[in-house]
Amino acid sequence: KLLSKEYINNRSNIELQCPEGHIYETTYHNFRDNGGLQGNRCPICYQQNNYVSKPEQILRDFISENFPDIIVEYNNRTVISPKELDFYFPTKSLAIEVCGLYWHGELSSGKTRNYHYTKMMECFNKDIRLITIFEDELYEYKEVVFSRIRQALGEPIRKIYARKCNIKEV
Repeated sequence: KLLSKEYINNRSNIELQCPEGHIYETTYHNFRDNGGLQGNRCPICYQQNNYVSKPEQILRDFISENFPDIIVEYNNRTVISPKELDFYFPTKSLAIEVCGLYWHGELSSGKTRNYHYTKMMECFNKDIRLITIFEDELYEYKEVVFSRIRQALGEPIRKIYARKCNIKEV
């Protein structure tokens, strides 16, 4: 909710209130370019882990629907501290990182060019496989991404082998 009564320019601060009632400031430029409330999140909610990005929510829903009994830790910051693992499956030694294109870009996030490689190697050194999924991959190739996750969790899609099929003329 916009609380500011005056607009100066797109680089001046505006005051907002998130759905949880927290009041924070940002610029209209950041608010607009980052997808409104989806992109420019409340810093208080984000620190309390109340914020889940849209791509991350898609994967959470997929995992809860397809793997209801699997142990998964969300937003784990203890395994490769202080870095965060969006999804960590301790019994499978697997982690999944969901990368929004804006928030994980070099220019917008301040992350170094080697950030993702370094994170992968930190996981590798702890015998954890890290799968990195970028936002555009999830939207453009959702079934491929889901298939990779199923395979990594040891639950591939059921296959029908040729010897189990009948040939019929159409």
